[in-house]
Amino acid sequence: MKFWITKYALERGIIEADARLLSLYENFARCDNGTQKYYFSGSKWWFKKEDAVAKANEMRQEEIERLKNQIKKLEEIRFE
Repeated sequence: MKFWITKYALERGIIEADARLLSLYENFARCDNGTQKYYFSGSKWWFKKEDAVAKANEMRQEEIERLKNQIKKLEEIRFE
């Protein structure tokens, strides 16, 4: 089964993982790809690529807003 991971989307992009679903509880998944076990929680992984892309775009927009606010605060600083 394929999963799309958005936890590090802004640093590394969306990661596509192919693994066997071992358990699923609420929004927490435990998977195994044969050599490594993955643990996904919250809104950091998705069953559909479209959902992962939407979340990554949302994360990108939030980061842009955060950086704009940071720039605004820096521009308001005055040294005398």
